[in-house]
Amino acid sequence: MSNQTFTGINVVVFHPQWGVPMGFHKIARAEHDLISNKSHIIFASYYNQASAENGLEAMAHNTVVLDSAILADEPTLLQTVIDAPDNIMTGGTIVSGAVATDDEV
Repeated sequence: MSNQTFTGINVVVFHPQWGVPMGFHKIARAEHDLISNKSHIIFASYYNQASAENGLEAMAHNTVVLDSAILADEPTLLQTVIDAPDNIMTGGTIVSGAVATDDEV
């Protein structure tokens, strides 16, 4: 077995329909529009980090729009989202861990 790095944001966001807390969010997709100079970061949101690490389905997807098109690695992009004012991930903390995978026997 080998380990896969698992990075995301810890911050409580409530599911828009059910009102259930979602405490862990990882980047599912990032789109950088260089013409409009905006970045759209789509997060898969989970009840907690263990849910994501165990391969459970995301509870919802949330989009954070940044007012500049930022082409960056994952840790830098996560920090930028946390530091940006007035989005649902503002003020969160970055966490990471290792997830065991069975690609090596």
